[in-house]
Amino acid sequence: MDDLEPTDYVILSLLNSGVNTFNGIFKKIPKASDFKMDKRINSLIKRGYIQKSKKDSRVIMLTGYGN
Repeated sequence: MDDLEPTDYVILSLLNSGVNTFNGIFKKIPKASDFKMDKRINSLIKRGYIQKSKKDSRVIMLTGYGN
């Protein structure tokens, strides 16, 4: 199993609670560095926990692996 950072858990819980855009995640965690958040989101996408919507690349969603 992959080691997740605390930031990863925050992102996954936000997605699970209904936040589904990059902008929404950045708004919910205003003090976090945009660079760090972007890096963590890309890491979760690469690992298969989340994916970008095929219709709108700004929308992200949990995969079955992330639930």
